[in-house]
Amino acid sequence: MTDSPTENKSSNAGPPESDPATAAILDAAALLLAERGVSGFTSDALAKAASVSKSSIYSRWRSKDEIFVSLTGHVAGAATVADVGDLAAELRAWFVDRQKVYNQPGFRQVITSLVEVASHDPVVDSEMAVYLHNQHTTFKQIVRRAQERGEVDSGWDPALLEEYVIGPVMYRVLLDDEPLDDETLDAFRRLAMTALLGTPPPA
Repeated sequence: MTDSPTENKSSNAGPPESDPATAAILDAAALLLAERGVSGFTSDALAKAASVSKSSIYSRWRSKDEIFVSLTGHVAGAATVADVGDLAAELRAWFVDRQKVYNQPGFRQVITSLVEVASHDPVVDSEMAVYLHNQHTTFKQIVRRAQERGEVDSGWDPALLEEYVIGPVMYRVLLDDEPLDDETLDAFRRLAMTALLGTPPPA
């Protein structure tokens, strides 16, 4: 594994996290990245933090880039929201799930570090974008189900609605460095409902 975050690119997002050892290494990687940033993230430091051999890391990822891509899903994976036939209930469940994820200790530091890597490396940026696109589909699924039930106007683009709703949440968490408390969560949820239930203006 190279210690340079711009070498040994791969489209492989890493081993499945169903392997407990892999999940434990990623937990250690998240803590290490949160504490030391990109410059302090080395294979030696990760092996020590995870209490594993470097060969154990090498067998799962060929480069730091691959670890960073895996971390994207590990710390901010997709929400799981059941189809209960009601937009308000499903949206509430989605926000509660995201609250748990975004309020994790070190979440802001890890995500901003990953953004730093991606901003300087187009290959990593592309891989992370694909990974997030594949993983973060829950909100769009909620909107599409609501459109099929007639709760949300079919003229709305689910992808744009997702950006509209998630944008302010991420701004608060990443830029303002403020927790997603219950009061703010409920305000964002009500704003999202207002937007989703509206009718798109004529083009």
